[in-house]
Amino acid sequence: NDSTFTIAESLKNIYVDDENPYYVSNNGVLYTKNYEELVCYPMYHEGTDYTIHARTKLIRSYAFKNCEYLRNVVVGSYLEVVGVKAFEGTELKTIKFNSLYPPISTGEEIFNLENVDLLVYVPAIAINDYKSNSAFAYLQLNNLHNLSIANCSVLSIFSQPA
Repeated sequence: NDSTFTIAESLKNIYVDDENPYYVSNNGVLYTKNYEELVCYPMYHEGTDYTIHARTKLIRSYAFKNCEYLRNVVVGSYLEVVGVKAFEGTELKTIKFNSLYPPISTGEEIFNLENVDLLVYVPAIAINDYKSNSAFAYLQLNNLHNLSIANCSVLSIFSQPA
């Protein structure tokens, strides 16, 4: 069940036995063994910046739900699917998508509609594709091509335009 961890309100890290055939923990974040699915980023995981594993193709529904400290996320170029309400309840400031194709959403809402300050960075060549995707249509999309630090892996240095 994708919402299993949403009730773990004091969870900081998830650890998995090395012998587990199905899951792996990467710095306290739960993935499937092959890293193709991000299952859960714990609600109280420390740190404001997170780069999703490069091999991740799917972010499960509610994976980042109510993450207290998370502000900036970098998503690799292989991401294909984002689960419903994957980022619900977070106070993200920035998210950087590296894929030339917007991920498919399993539901209309993957971000907090109330978070009007969220800045989403996408590749310049793909900005129209992201804008036409219903999960991204209402967001302020920013063109990575015009940023001199587009390949930076830590988004906390980006400042919101006035």
